[in-house]
Amino acid sequence: MAKTVSHFGAAVRDLVRSTVVPEDDVLVESRKRALAAGLPAIEIAPEDGSLLALLVRLAQPALVVEIGTLFGYSAIWMARALPPGGRLITIESEARHAAVARENLAAAGLSDTVTVRVGDARELLVGIGAPVDAVFVDADKPSYPTYLAWARQALAPGGLFAADNAFQGGRVAAPGPDDPGAAAVRAMLETLAADDGWQPAIVPTLEGMALAIRTGRG
Repeated sequence: MAKTVSHFGAAVRDLVRSTVVPEDDVLVESRKRALAAGLPAIEIAPEDGSLLALLVRLAQPALVVEIGTLFGYSAIWMARALPPGGRLITIESEARHAAVARENLAAAGLSDTVTVRVGDARELLVGIGAPVDAVFVDADKPSYPTYLAWARQALAPGGLFAADNAFQGGRVAAPGPDDPGAAAVRAMLETLAADDGWQPAIVPTLEGMALAIRTGRG
């Protein structure tokens, strides 16, 4: 995986992954299928997947929307934590990635729980009716403010918003003129801070996970 070293080093990372957040065979095999298919190794780390699963279990959402499927790794973590009858819609721009994701979700026994939609998320989100209970974003960084604006309208009060890669390798502190992704992520964070419709927080994972609860105000 691309995201392999924690803030505290490889030894602590390996301890965490062998005790608190061990992967099972389904998750391991999902990554192997992705590598065999030539997909990029840019999925979330197991500890991030475990965090998302914990948040979903706490939120007990009826509907989760994920923007950025890749090969379905994060979708497996979240879908397993859904309450009975809960659903997850995940959106992927690349048909090749979506095909591997569907294979992985089928192997995990989650095909009836997770729907994979292929296309431009900015267009597909329009067809998802509110209310949504949780949104996870791990996709094209320049569109993060757009996804946040959609989530503000779609999420029910008390709904959860989560976005990975909030630190942008530290570039979010001072985005350069040729770094529209970091500039957009910073704009998203500034919106979360300024808008009383959100109660935001940051979990300092390796990549940074932005979290917010929809307050219902504004």
